[in-house]
Amino acid sequence: MVDEPHPNKQSHGYATAGWTVAPATSRIVQRIAPVLGVQPVDEASPEVQRALIVESLQGKRLEAY
Repeated sequence: MVDEPHPNKQSHGYATAGWTVAPATSRIVQRIAPVLGVQPVDEASPEVQRALIVESLQGKRLEAY
């Protein structure tokens, strides 16, 4: 299935890694993360939002554009 993926209705006709391997990887991580003690991250938290801000070469934040 992963070795030679075929497009289907759920993948909107695509047969790329993003549509075939990514969902399987997500399910694996969801099952193994609790065993390893990895907790989910709240992407809306201020710490994560600050870490995700990308600055341009001029030193201005992208949100200023």
